[in-house]
Amino acid sequence: MEKNITNIDSLILSFLERTISSEELQALRKWVKESAENETYFRQFEESWLVSAGSAEKSRFHKEQAYKNFVARINSTNKKIKSRTFPLRKVFYYAACVLLIFMAGIGTQYLFERFQDKELLTYSLEAPRKAKVKMSLPDGSLVWLNAASTLCYNNEFGVSNRDLTLQGEGYFEISKNPELPLIVTSGNVKVRVLGTKFNVQNYQDDDEIRVALLEGSIDFSDSRYDKSIVMKPNQLITCNKRTGVLTLKDINAEYSNSWIHGDVFFNEEKLGTIAKVLERAFDVAIHFENDDLKNLIFYGDITIEADNIVQIMDIMAATNKFNYRYDMDKKEIRIYH
Repeated sequence: MEKNITNIDSLILSFLERTISSEELQALRKWVKESAENETYFRQFEESWLVSAGSAEKSRFHKEQAYKNFVARINSTNKKIKSRTFPLRKVFYYAACVLLIFMAGIGTQYLFERFQDKELLTYSLEAPRKAKVKMSLPDGSLVWLNAASTLCYNNEFGVSNRDLTLQGEGYFEISKNPELPLIVTSGNVKVRVLGTKFNVQNYQDDDEIRVALLEGSIDFSDSRYDKSIVMKPNQLITCNKRTGVLTLKDINAEYSNSWIHGDVFFNEEKLGTIAKVLERAFDVAIHFENDDLKNLIFYGDITIEADNIVQIMDIMAATNKFNYRYDMDKKEIRIYH
């Protein structure tokens, strides 16, 4: 029995370190499904591994320390640990798969889902409203997620694919791998890259998808069209979600990722669009007296800091284009003439 457990421990470690073979993965999945006890054992091992991955504040994971922590947990509790979401206070240092950087004083979530009828494991990383997240992907690429954004990939990422699915906004610095292009899918749009820096914005309530290229080159495509567009640095593509109309123009792309530093630039932007940015950044609800107010145009830049929503609204209202009321208790802003 002890020998069998040792073999299982080895398989679990291989799985967590992403070195497990297809045959070993089959064996491990079969073992986990055999009983609730096996499921609990796997989950406890996994959680101890994640804790040890970051608690030493080192770039490499130490198997021995993880196993000691795991044995200690097994001896101290028999409580079952179910598959669940992990709040930031428990995964702040989970550097084995991703590095989450806590910003704006709000947590993030690391969601691990296991599909019972499929071979692939899907990892879903979320930055909630009023927060931003920086992470390192298994291939060494870096990703920043803006507030209210989600990024998904599977356990074959960096092995047989580099496929990502984005909902919201993300800035990417992609490590080069000519043999394995990275593909970001967001709605109907696909961005194919070998190694570059770019920003993708596609929130569910946005009217258009925006892709800006800072360095390198990317191949932009829409599932509704046969042709793709090769983008050059300092170019922006916008895709109207309803009509499918694509627009390519030259920009100063360095502003497209300024949000990772808390700065947001508006160049001939509608107030309705700016309101969505503020809602996500400050977790507030903004209501308009009428739709005409949403079409007011603004230029300039704002710095998003903790609780400076009133300062930002005062600056924009000083243009005499609108008035506003802020209910701090309800976290609601009403814009009117």
